[in-house]
Amino acid sequence: MKENNAKKMSLISLILMIFTSVFGFTNIPRSFYLMGYGAIPWYIISAVLFFIPYAFMMAEYGAAFKDEKGGIFSWMKKSVSIERRRVCSAYRC
Repeated sequence: MKENNAKKMSLISLILMIFTSVFGFTNIPRSFYLMGYGAIPWYIISAVLFFIPYAFMMAEYGAAFKDEKGGIFSWMKKSVSIERRRVCSAYRC
């Protein structure tokens, strides 16, 4: 039996990649400057209501289309109509 020695991405790496691509670390100091410590509960709420479900959604897409090389655009090509793909391309989903 062959042993799979391929490197795999850790969960923390995946979470940080999704977080920085959607929110970005540059927004954190600005939010803290404008809101002070009141920004911390908003970070927690946004993580629970947006980033965690988004991470699950992207992980599901990655598992469903693991042979595709184009990311979200390949996923959209295989799963929705041309009109919806245009909207996604226009708004950089």
